[in-house]
Amino acid sequence: EHTMMRAVRTTGVRAPDVRASDHGEAVVQFTWKSLTCFARVITWVEGIPLSECRGQANGALDRALGQVMGATDVALEHFEPRSDGADSSERMLAWDLANVSTVSRPYLNELFDDEVKERVTKALDAFDAFLASPPYALL
Repeated sequence: EHTMMRAVRTTGVRAPDVRASDHGEAVVQFTWKSLTCFARVITWVEGIPLSECRGQANGALDRALGQVMGATDVALEHFEPRSDGADSSERMLAWDLANVSTVSRPYLNELFDDEVKERVTKALDAFDAFLASPPYALL
């Protein structure tokens, strides 16, 4: 990811940059509650989220988006897919809300309060039903 962000920035597309720790590490390892964790800090990219441009579509916005997508495509064209498939478009992303049920259900048994477990299960079931209904089922 770090190399890809750097490659995209070389095309003039604004992309995050990794900030090294005080010891020069791009990713730091630490222990929290007996878990091994990894963290990194990346810069913020100023701009307006595309979702806030609804209703403002015009030729200039379309051209700008096309230019960014084209430049990103060119910047990443020499990258080979990882052999472990970790960069696959089918990869399960834990932070993607559409995956909340798949990511969360294996941990339901970690909930000791049966009432809470039942409420969380019902919420996940309702969310799954919502995603299965049009227009979301088409995505």
